[in-house]
Amino acid sequence: VETPVSYLEPGVTYLVQQWTPAGWKTLQEIEATKEPIRLANVPADGLFWVVAKESRRLERVFTIHEGRQRWW
Repeated sequence: VETPVSYLEPGVTYLVQQWTPAGWKTLQEIEATKEPIRLANVPADGLFWVVAKESRRLERVFTIHEGRQRWW
């Protein structure tokens, strides 16, 4: 079974967030390009959310399992 891949729109600024007991914490702010983005220093476990800065916040949350996104 192939894991779906998330696609980011080039030129759009995204927030990489992780759920904490205090709510969503922004880990990084990135601007997407046509190239894949590899994030450094992201915790190995957790619930993550990548949202465009100007979005309505409808994107799906995910975890990372064996190096792949697992959507919830």
